Amino acid sequence: MIFRIGILLIWIMALLVGLPDVSMANESPGIVVWKLQGNENVKPADVNLISNFVANQAAKYSGSKVISEADIYTILKGEQTRQQCGMEDTSCMAEIGAALGVPEAVSGDIGKIGGFWMLNLRRINVRSAEVIGRSSRNIEGSADDLIRSLPGAVAELFGLQAGEKAEAVKTPSMGMLSVTSQPEGAKVRINGQNIGESPVQKELKVNGYKLQVEFRGYKPQEQNVHILPGETTEVTFKLERLPPGRLYVKSEPSGASLFLDGEKKGATPFKQKAEVGEYKLELKLKGYKTAKESVSVKSKETTRLNLPLERDYPINPYKKYGYMTFFTGVGLVAFGGLATGMSSMKANDYKGAGSPGEMKDAQNTSESWMGGAIAGYTIGGVLIVTGIVLWVLSPGDQAWWKEHQVSAGPTGDGSGGILSVSGRW
Repeated sequence: MIFRIGILLIWIMALLVGLPDVSMANESPGIVVWKLQGNENVKPADVNLISNFVANQAAKYSGSKVISEADIYTILKGEQTRQQCGMEDTSCMAEIGAALGVPEAVSGDIGKIGGFWMLNLRRINVRSAEVIGRSSRNIEGSADDLIRSLPGAVAELFGLQAGEKAEAVKTPSMGMLSVTSQPEGAKVRINGQNIGESPVQKELKVNGYKLQVEFRGYKPQEQNVHILPGETTEVTFKLERLPPGRLYVKSEPSGASLFLDGEKKGATPFKQKAEVGEYKLELKLKGYKTAKESVSVKSKETTRLNLPLERDYPINPYKKYGYMTFFTGVGLVAFGGLATGMSSMKANDYKGAGSPGEMKDAQNTSESWMGGAIAGYTIGGVLIVTGIVLWVLSPGDQAWWKEHQVSAGPTGDGSGGILSVSGRW
């Protein structure tokens, strides 16, 4: 019996979960009415007509929407569905009704012995699988007499008299989902969207959903659920623990503090057991930028990482000004070489000049270029030596050179430049 119900429910849930979000998401049918069981003295065609009439009367007296077995036939093969449940199998009827997302179901049977029709109807709460209403009739006469008796029989299921008007019942469009897990604290997702950690409750539209739970160190689980109108659907997961994996992390340089999800675990090189799951890994080392990486640990496997660390603090100012002075000096020395060549060229012009005025101009130009060459060689040489000294004496300790500042800039009168080093030794 359990096996039959299980197979049938798998058929139903597979089809319903695959369907798009239809009108059930806004307003669910309130009652499913199954086709009546008929004995061999009742024609199948008569059973179908009487069942449809019962469904119409149930809609009238319940004040709710009704889904009949003829409607279910569009989702499943109705005859195969009927064969899964026995005549008095209320638990089977209830489970199928719950899978369809309705709070109640109506089933029954009809037979004929001699001149009497025997009609039995049952109203079932699909949540508790309890019969909440019964109506039995022994009707003498023809099929016409049976039809005239059906409204009274159906009305009795809902505590009414034939012809009495039922109050309209609006089926709730929302239900509650309650998820618990062992152990607690598992991440819960519905259709891929995170709703919190177990235990958690969420109000949802009446519909089918895919429920997923994950907990670090345990095997993920998922389950299809259907939310019933106005009711709380409770789901409990017993999670299966997985054997841990190992995490091996190296860094260049070593000695960096290792954090997993913000919690310090040790220093590199790091090699320890770790629970199965996803982690946010960070490596922190003074003087270096924090290295961040997402890492996945798998059961019985070793995850290896080798992360190079990048320098964090800016360039040493001693080296910076060393570069500036050295290459400026190189440029001035090169200018001195150019000026020397120009001075020599003008000197040759001076020796070969004809008139005294031309000779004087060539001599002055040659001397000017030579003065520029001497200045280029002198200043350039001083700057080159200064740059080399700054490189050689540049301390590697960041705290030291931050305390002993070096700076460069123009003089107050704008006629020159100045390089200064300050600090306390």
